[in-house]
Amino acid sequence: VCLAGKQPLNTMSDGSNQKDLIENADGSLLLDHKGQPISVDKFLSTKPLRKEVSTRQGPGGMKLSYMGGDVITKTLNEAFGYD
Repeated sequence: VCLAGKQPLNTMSDGSNQKDLIENADGSLLLDHKGQPISVDKFLSTKPLRKEVSTRQGPGGMKLSYMGGDVITKTLNEAFGYD
């Protein structure tokens, strides 16, 4: 996944500019579940998938939620375009 910078500057329906869209490795735009291009701002502001969040018991019986290091690494690699 990488930033798209080849397209002309156009404003999208979510207010982002086309230059701020994310591309897949093959050069196609990364699309959301509605088929709309995903902007960098939208991608970085999304919450992790529930299945990627683990829980464990913490001090005083509190329930702690966390994400494993491998999930964090994968998410950041996708966000910033690294393999």
